[in-house]
Amino acid sequence: MYPIAWNVARVFRKNPALGLMGLLLTGCWADPVAPRSPAPPARPVVVQPPEVMASEFGTVNEDGVVTPAAEIPLRDGSLFGWRIKLPRCEQVVDIREELQLPGVGDWDPSEGMVISKDRQTAIVHSGAECHDGWIAKIWSVATSDPPGEWVLRVHVKGYAPVTFSATFTPPPPAASP
Repeated sequence: MYPIAWNVARVFRKNPALGLMGLLLTGCWADPVAPRSPAPPARPVVVQPPEVMASEFGTVNEDGVVTPAAEIPLRDGSLFGWRIKLPRCEQVVDIREELQLPGVGDWDPSEGMVISKDRQTAIVHSGAECHDGWIAKIWSVATSDPPGEWVLRVHVKGYAPVTFSATFTPPPPAASP
């Protein structure tokens, strides 16, 4: 109990209006509101591009048919490539291919091709024609291409990238008679 509490109570009893005002003032009293911390930034919504329906990588015959293979022979002029099945596609689809070799490549620069400074990677921007939902590209082997694991990433506009890898092996030495 405070020594002057009886005096405060007496003032409010004699002046009821003052008591009501005192009650209202003390009832409305509140500690100052602490400033709110800023809301965390909204996380951007990341929409994953759709996956392709199917893909194949391997050797290619004279008719352009891809035969899936994990080993590709390094014979001058032999063909290899990929094909990708899309759920829907236009007549021509924009693609970007990144072919990375285990060593320096023997590149024959063409339109739309950028070769890295270390000459191990080629990036090609082009279009691929769509036939029955499939797009495809064919590459050829050069005599001086390095053996080892080659990695090819195909970026089809509007789809998740597809990565292929295969081991390119020198052909066996010719048997001597």
